[in-house]
Amino acid sequence: MSVALGMGHGVASAELEERPGVASSGTGSASSTMAFRGTPEVRPCGSGAAVHGRTRPLKAIVEDALPFAAALEEGALPFAAGREDGVLPFVVTPEGRQARRRGWAGGRGRSRAVAPAAQQRGVAVITAMLVVAIGTIIAVNLMWDATLDQRRTLAALASDQGLLYLQSAEAWAGDILRQDLVDSPDADHLGEEWAVELPPLPVEGGVIAGRLEDLQGRFNLNNLVGPNGREDPIAVAQFERLLALAGLDAALAGAVVDWIDPDIELRFPDGGEDAAYADTNPQYRTANGLLTSPSELMAINGFDRTAYRALAPYVTALPPGTPINVNTAPPLVLQSLSETMDQALVESLVEERADIGFEDVDAAFRGLVEPDMLQRIDAVTSYFLLTATVQLGTTQLTMRSVMQRDPSGLTRALFRNLGVE
Repeated sequence: MSVALGMGHGVASAELEERPGVASSGTGSASSTMAFRGTPEVRPCGSGAAVHGRTRPLKAIVEDALPFAAALEEGALPFAAGREDGVLPFVVTPEGRQARRRGWAGGRGRSRAVAPAAQQRGVAVITAMLVVAIGTIIAVNLMWDATLDQRRTLAALASDQGLLYLQSAEAWAGDILRQDLVDSPDADHLGEEWAVELPPLPVEGGVIAGRLEDLQGRFNLNNLVGPNGREDPIAVAQFERLLALAGLDAALAGAVVDWIDPDIELRFPDGGEDAAYADTNPQYRTANGLLTSPSELMAINGFDRTAYRALAPYVTALPPGTPINVNTAPPLVLQSLSETMDQALVESLVEERADIGFEDVDAAFRGLVEPDMLQRIDAVTSYFLLTATVQLGTTQLTMRSVMQRDPSGLTRALFRNLGVE
């Protein structure tokens, strides 16, 4: 078949030859081959095209050429030169599809090459999201660390400020005890100003509260051993009675004596020297010295936390030889003074002393206790326990201070303990 295309003032004619299609790779479908054969012939033409001497309208020629133009526009008709038969094939091949994807020859093909750029934009978005996420994590960690540092700083400042308040409470207690010695030098009882618990008072940033207790109203554990390093029978007997009244085994007194006395001889039959602590984990030895705090009882063989809590309100650890102030002693301590004292007698004694103390201690206890024990009781106190608590925001500090008042009224702290006993 011959076709002549009107182009300006001439006509290009060529023969079209249809050839059987070949299977395209990868799809299994056939593609047809349209080829120009011969040498194009150009001759003058007016408003149409001549095909073998016949003239066709230009509109019909354009309509016939539209499929080829569409194929060219889609990149499906690459030209192949160098054929021996002079045929220029127009074949829909995989190469044409690849050329179309690459966007050759401009037109729509160029717009189809945007896909890789879109993929790059997606990777950039993901990268930006990762950077933002990592930056957010770092910022949150920095803020958290800064918050912790700020909290630690505030806690440290509050602790320092609270410690100063607690030391001020010691000074306040010293003033009260000094004035008490001036007002009543011959007796200390529960009706005096020092025995009144200080209610919470506002201070800068919080509140402070405190109370004073008479430590000589308790049994002094260091009295169990005399100045010669030997156990004191009178004190040991009283301690055994106190243990029994508190619901504990009276034999525990022997273990406490062996803990305090300087020798390593086992007190028979209920003592406890180094061998008694060889099976503990970790192992340790007896102190063989005076107690500095009644809480050391929990380290002694036979004592546990429950036993200590039952006995703690009635015992203390003071220098040896201190007497018991019967004006402030609890009923259990009063009852431990003698085997003959029962609960009814103790209640009558407590009612007699009331809040003003005994007028005459010797007269009140003569005949109720042994003469040797009568020499170990008194109405005057030199050792007190201050318990002060300060609350500053969320920081709370508690200090227990053992205070000694000498005959001149000067008060000093012998022992301080911060925290829970």
